[in-house]
Parts: sequence; structure tokens; C-alpha cells
Amino acid sequence: AEILPSLEDEQVANIPYSGECLIQGNSKVWIGISRASGSKCERCWHYSHQVGSFSDHPTLCSRCYDVVAVQMPSGSEVAAVS
Repeated sequence: AEILPSLEDEQVANIPYSGECLIQGNSKVWIGISRASGSKCERCWHYSHQVGSFSDHPTLCSRCYDVVAVQMPSGSEVAAVS
């Protein structure tokens, strides 16, 4: 979600779905919906331009990659478990 202090014609022109609604009967609010840029992270479902940047986890954003990379066991831990 993004809250804008005012509407500029250029911003409004690029939003495919929009409308107005009344709040408490007297204040008008403009609402617009558009597709987020970037790709959807498989883990957190947020859209990010970093999805696809990591060869070992190409479906994750940078935030999720950092979490998953920290939790991956090192080679010695895997050998001890096997």
C-alpha cells in the first residue's frame, strides 16, 4: 500500500483500477489498485526486484535469502548427521 499526499495526473493515468468512496458520509477518498513491480518471492509472497538474483535460491527475495542462508547447515554438520 502506498499513501500519497496528492494525486498527480501522471500517477493516476497509469493505475488500471480506481474509484472513489465516501468516508463517514462526507470525505471523499480516491483508491487505486495496480500490479506491484518485481517478481513474487516464493517464501514471503512479497514482490521484489531481487527475486532471481541468487543462483542457489532463485525464487527468494534478498530478505528471505538472508534467513534461509543463515539456517543452512554447514558441510561438517551435514556429515555428522548422516
